[in-house]
Amino acid sequence: MTKFSHATPVVIDNGTGLLKAGFAGDTRPRLIIPTVIGLVHSEEGGQDFLVGREAFLSKGARMVHPIRRGVVVDWDAMIRLWDFVFRRGLKIDPSKHPVLLTEPVKNPEKNRERIFEIMFEVFNVPSLCMMPQVSLSLRAVGADTGIVVESGEGLTQITPIYKGYCIDPAVMKIELGGTDVSEHLMRLLIRQGYNISGTKGRLMVQEIKEKYCYVAVRPDMELKLIRLCHKSVEVVHSTSDGAEIALSQERFMAPEVMFDPSLIGKDLPGVHEALIESILSCDITIRGELISRIILSGGNTMFPGFKERIEREVERDLKARGMKDVGVEVLAVPERNILAWVGGSVVASSSNFIKMCVTRKQYQLGITISKS
Repeated sequence: MTKFSHATPVVIDNGTGLLKAGFAGDTRPRLIIPTVIGLVHSEEGGQDFLVGREAFLSKGARMVHPIRRGVVVDWDAMIRLWDFVFRRGLKIDPSKHPVLLTEPVKNPEKNRERIFEIMFEVFNVPSLCMMPQVSLSLRAVGADTGIVVESGEGLTQITPIYKGYCIDPAVMKIELGGTDVSEHLMRLLIRQGYNISGTKGRLMVQEIKEKYCYVAVRPDMELKLIRLCHKSVEVVHSTSDGAEIALSQERFMAPEVMFDPSLIGKDLPGVHEALIESILSCDITIRGELISRIILSGGNTMFPGFKERIEREVERDLKARGMKDVGVEVLAVPERNILAWVGGSVVASSSNFIKMCVTRKQYQLGITISKS
């Protein structure tokens, strides 16, 4: 562990759906909470707020999601969330700890500047470093070259990195993620006649998605199987109130939106198409290295079959282009849902981390760009 003049650095991965926080050098975050604030009226006539799952479970709370598609859109709610993380979640004084925050690729500059302002002027942190989730995911697996497919709740980012440097012209960002899978699953279930609505219904759909959904390597064959032996491939989910929900093709048709966004009316490339476009946008001399190290990251890549589907689609496309001898290798580590945070923990515990940070004094002199 690096010797700091301050306490151990704090690492926060700001996801659209989940926020992960903990300390440099740890192998897992200490805190994982939904990125949501619930506003409720207090008995004194003012306004209180609840954080994370407590907000979801509170009747009458107005939900505020401070991050949308990877970008902060409600700064007041974000400040409240960070304050909860520092003081109640991690039980620390933020003015004593250097902070590493994750960010999406090509984060708007005005957002970065606002984050620096909040961290230094509201929380008085001694130093701050901001790094893209995709770069940290690559660090987490001990590599400096590869192409990272990072898919979370609101955003999918595909980023080729060569010897530590991001190849900016080949970066692909798709406004597609776990939220879209959940919403499509809800629509499919409602279409089957199930009454699902409100926060409770959304939480149930999230549970069903995480428990039963998978990516079909060959969806056409999967549909044929369903039609041939419908009942035998059903699974039944029992709800908390004793009802039962039968699931068959919904299990793989919900995640299929990641490969065919037209299913939900979106004119976007599928994740495999964006991946191939990103690879082909890179110099021909490094494509082989990128193809042989495709790293999956983010909770939305956790579906069984996701890795195999990516491999199949990329191999098929490259063979169709005459690239028959290129070995496609997809790395899907078990902890890929927290991979960016793990990479942040590795970076923040390294000997040169403090050199990557902007200090409070530098901020006061007008430096607001993290030197990562």
